Amino acid sequence: MHKDQGNVGEAAAILYFVQAGYKISKPLFENIPYDLIVDKDGVLCRVQVKSSSSKNKYGNYQIELRTKGGNKSWGGVVKLVDATGCDLLFVYCADSTKFIIPVGVFDGQGRLSLGKKYLEYRV
Repeated sequence: MHKDQGNVGEAAAILYFVQAGYKISKPLFENIPYDLIVDKDGVLCRVQVKSSSSKNKYGNYQIELRTKGGNKSWGGVVKLVDATGCDLLFVYCADSTKFIIPVGVFDGQGRLSLGKKYLEYRV
């Protein structure tokens, strides 16, 4: 992927959800623990979007679920993607593979390796 990897991932998520019949809302501010709200038949889900071009030694894409302050100087607080901040994780990989993973499946982990365990969440 290129330097706009995050933007490409978010655009892929929006395209996927719109094509699947969801209404999409985007938060106005950046300090919110999700990137999108998707609405299907009145049911709302908060979605965190991640993208990756990094693979481990087994050829599985790696997803970092830790944030250390983004582009600003780090204040020593590590934030994890978890059920208090979002409901679904949408992952877009460099080969255009996409996953939608309920947060409860990995809640509290700092990194995911998208191997066999996550194949059922591939879309």
